[in-house]
Amino acid sequence: MFKNFMWVSNWVNQQLGTKLHMQHQIHGLHVLLQTTMEIQSVQKTPALLGSRASRIQLDILLGKDDSIDADDLFGRDCFEADTHDVHSMLAKKLNI
Repeated sequence: MFKNFMWVSNWVNQQLGTKLHMQHQIHGLHVLLQTTMEIQSVQKTPALLGSRASRIQLDILLGKDDSIDADDLFGRDCFEADTHDVHSMLAKKLNI
């Protein structure tokens, strides 16, 4: 099963490499560098309280924006009663 996961990961990386290569051929080196830096900066940014919506920018940069749905932005966990208390969410995340 681990080998299958590695295969999927390699396939995703190959798709990204192909997309970046095409951007480089069409628009030039600056687009390749800009997109790569944006992807790296988004990946380094921590998720906001475990929210799925905080990773929407990465999905857009990777070309997965056609699969973004309203549930990705406004998930079911967003409407639960305990998620409205921001202070308790931060305390739980920071183990206070």
